[in-house]
Amino acid sequence: MNTSLTKLLNILSVILLVGMISCRQDNAIVDPPLVDPTVIKTSDFDYQIALEWMTLFLDMERFTAGYFPPVSGRAAAYVGMAGYEAALPGMDDDFNTLEGQLPGLELPHIHPDLAYHWPSAVHAAYSTVVTHLFPTAPAAQQQRLLRLNKNTFPNLVQLCRLMFSIVRMSLGRP
Repeated sequence: MNTSLTKLLNILSVILLVGMISCRQDNAIVDPPLVDPTVIKTSDFDYQIALEWMTLFLDMERFTAGYFPPVSGRAAAYVGMAGYEAALPGMDDDFNTLEGQLPGLELPHIHPDLAYHWPSAVHAAYSTVVTHLFPTAPAAQQQRLLRLNKNTFPNLVQLCRLMFSIVRMSLGRP
């Protein structure tokens, strides 16, 4: 069953790839230029992802039992720091990381030759931290958390799976 599903995904990936290539004009097929990651900045995107997550955080903090001012303040700091550090590599050089200033804080680093979609990075950071901070949130807030995760980038998981299967096929792996 698993191998037939893998074969089906590979076949669909090839069909999609061939369809995308065949729909181009002949003069449009050129090698893509190398992407300069310094061109795509965090400021090129709007604030909507951060606003939605912080609004959800405030509602979850308000309705979750045990979140009194000291606990809420620390949770807000963790959420804000996660979003800031996720977007920081795409910011101007005027901003500094907190890595090295906070004991035990170890952050992943970006690959210098790749371009990043900063709203996705911020979304992933907020999602991870908020999910871990509020395991006992009321059901209504948990549902909002699930909806925000599902609706922010609904096709991202499917796109990642497609790209993974294309890479595997190009390497000659089933």
